[in-house]
Amino acid sequence: MTANARTSDAISINSPLGQWTHHEHRVHALSDVLDHLWHFDGRMALPRERTFPGGYLEIILHLGPQFRDVHADGTSGAPFPVACLTGSQTRPVVIESPNAHCCVLGIRLTPIGAYRVLGTPLTETADCTIDLRDVTDAASAQLASRCFDAHTVADRFAIVVAWIEERLARNAAAHAGIAHAARTLAAQHGQTRISTLQDAAGLSRARFVALFREQTGYAPKQLARILRFRRALNALQHGERLSDAAFTAGYFDQSHMHADFSEFAGLTPAGFVSAQRYPNSPSVPESA
Repeated sequence: MTANARTSDAISINSPLGQWTHHEHRVHALSDVLDHLWHFDGRMALPRERTFPGGYLEIILHLGPQFRDVHADGTSGAPFPVACLTGSQTRPVVIESPNAHCCVLGIRLTPIGAYRVLGTPLTETADCTIDLRDVTDAASAQLASRCFDAHTVADRFAIVVAWIEERLARNAAAHAGIAHAARTLAAQHGQTRISTLQDAAGLSRARFVALFREQTGYAPKQLARILRFRRALNALQHGERLSDAAFTAGYFDQSHMHADFSEFAGLTPAGFVSAQRYPNSPSVPESA
């Protein structure tokens, strides 16, 4: 496989949770920046979905009716902007789908990738959904319209990849030490001493934490915990026992995993295992 290779996958789902087609697309030459693109086209049977932190940031392009957030009291919020950035997620979030056929394109960025593509500090993005027009130029705000006018999913992905490449060509690079730290945490699922990464970056502790938050949207230890939680979540999703998932993710014991699940999922590990989940996703459907 060449450095510029691209892979795409598509699945069609027909289940009690709804009917939809889901595409994913990866560009290996951009893997340091772009985790993958995804495209959802269909209708959900249950309106609400609980999502969990994953250690990434995401640009969402609504190419049809818009999703909404759900407040802590269970009431529905205003529709999300047509093109928006979901910032560094540090808690479970419930979103509500339209009561209609909908189409959404997602751009899942690594934390450093988000900084490089957006060209703006990410410090204030935690647990926020921000109109893309507020963090990019006017031309980028038209990205959703350009994708809407495209004839195929492949054309839409090509438009987004070209947009990303254009942004990377003109935006400043991240600090090399921060980029290395973020890559190392991701590669080792959070199982790296932060002090080691700080020393490698050649920065004071305060400067390292501040710059890491600015260029990833997360504090270093916070991102490490989320990546460890996500590894445990994936292990449980794929059928590992609770004790094995805790060991796989590097927890000292199940009680530490339980504490992270309480904070990041709003569920116990056993509650997650027993919950109904969307195919090929850790997200949990919820009734209104």
